[in-house]
Amino acid sequence: MIDLKVLAAIPWFLFMSATAGAVTDVCGTVAAGEVWSINDSPVKVNCDLEIAELTIEPGVVVQMTGNYEIVVSGVLRALGTEALPVVFRPAEDNTAGWKGLYFEDTVAGSEFVWTEIEGATDSGVHLVRSSLSFDSVTFRGNSATYGGAIRANLSDSDLRIKNSRFVDNFASTAGGAVYMTGPTEPNGAALEVSNTLFLRNHAGTTSTQQHTAGGAIYVNGNARVYGSTFRENEARAYTIFVSGGRYTQGGALYLAGGRSEVGETLFIGNGCRMGAHSQTPDASRAHGGALNVASGELILSNSLLAQNFLTVARNADYRGGGLYVGGGEASIVNTTMTRNSSHAVYRGGGEVNILNSILFFNNNGGAQIAGEVMANYSDIQNGY
Repeated sequence: MIDLKVLAAIPWFLFMSATAGAVTDVCGTVAAGEVWSINDSPVKVNCDLEIAELTIEPGVVVQMTGNYEIVVSGVLRALGTEALPVVFRPAEDNTAGWKGLYFEDTVAGSEFVWTEIEGATDSGVHLVRSSLSFDSVTFRGNSATYGGAIRANLSDSDLRIKNSRFVDNFASTAGGAVYMTGPTEPNGAALEVSNTLFLRNHAGTTSTQQHTAGGAIYVNGNARVYGSTFRENEARAYTIFVSGGRYTQGGALYLAGGRSEVGETLFIGNGCRMGAHSQTPDASRAHGGALNVASGELILSNSLLAQNFLTVARNADYRGGGLYVGGGEASIVNTTMTRNSSHAVYRGGGEVNILNSILFFNNNGGAQIAGEVMANYSDIQNGY
């Protein structure tokens, strides 16, 4: 029988230590072979951290107490579950944010599974010549100049993202969620995205006095995007007395160089939005409400582009509510474009081929295509 008098004499904090996880403070270097478990959570990072090798188990919350960076020189495995994700975020009293995770010339093996990365101010993850995969990862509320959630400079390894979510990330210049540069050779390294949502990511603002591109993703290299959704992403800029005007390009996706394949993907409600000084004589150039192809090759197949838009305050140069092609080659196959503002497809340069596709109710029922394209076996309102 339990003696209640004895229980009453036991200090209350002993019960607390038995039932609650400890707070773990870390700073400096994490040696090879370390493991953080839920019993260590929350883990508070109190200075810049360098990781040689670390495994983070389900349920661990990593709290950044200041504007610090986690540098991975070896391997980092963040292995959460749906019920117990691994979380990286600022501590509650940290209003400065944190600098994100940085990988440069690391060995293969790093991965993020069921992980949440939030509130970084210099990209959630920055990759330089490093191989990394993301599965069931949420990036939310991260920011940077380029690539609010991920900035990647690829060399000989792919960046793989699947089953993930990018929500409310921001870049001041390009790639609201993802900014990627890499080889442009046909078999070179590529950004690979599948079954992933991009929602309300932005590049630039309507007071940003510079060119902007890629509300969700900016790619200069090779890319493969399949089975994904781009919704309400925007590229934004502001025109004020600038020779040649200002450009904002690719409300969801901006592609330059390399070969890109986009298939079985939805582009809904994305746009290019521009502000302008009330007296500026210069043009505001909004090109590609959903997609902009500057150069390289795009194959767009089995996809839907709907309700994407171009909005300009003054001296508008609208080009392609759905797709703008400024150079390179674009092939559109088995794809529907409907109710996009301005033309569904605008060819400003390069080559455009349309096959087995539907273009209807774009441009307020007017011309669906601007510029010369090759269109075969397609249903195009008003003909072409």
